[in-house]
Amino acid sequence: DPSDFSVLTPGHFLVGSSLLALPEPDYTTTPLNRLTRWRRVSHLLQQFWNRWSKDYLVQLQQRNKWEKERGPKLRVGTVVIMRDDNLPPLRWKIGRVEKVHVGNDGVIRVATISTSSGQFKRAV
Repeated sequence: DPSDFSVLTPGHFLVGSSLLALPEPDYTTTPLNRLTRWRRVSHLLQQFWNRWSKDYLVQLQQRNKWEKERGPKLRVGTVVIMRDDNLPPLRWKIGRVEKVHVGNDGVIRVATISTSSGQFKRAV
């Protein structure tokens, strides 16, 4: 559905559903070997998120100075992630490009993005 803002996330691969839907269980009565495994999995999950947000997302937004844009141009209808350094990755907004604003040099500099909570104008 083009108007649906739900997307496939790393959580779908890790736990089979969105990580927001996973409640934190009580492990005080769990035997030590299972508790150790759960801690290890939790640690690996945290490492995955750190690596994903620092390496992969930065790679997606690389800017080459003084070169023409080579990759696909931002177009109306493109689904985007609105990164916010003050929020964890699970709280970042997902939106769809409604309008692109071209600068005097013919390069797209700003986009109007529609999310479930409204419209935002953000630099590309």
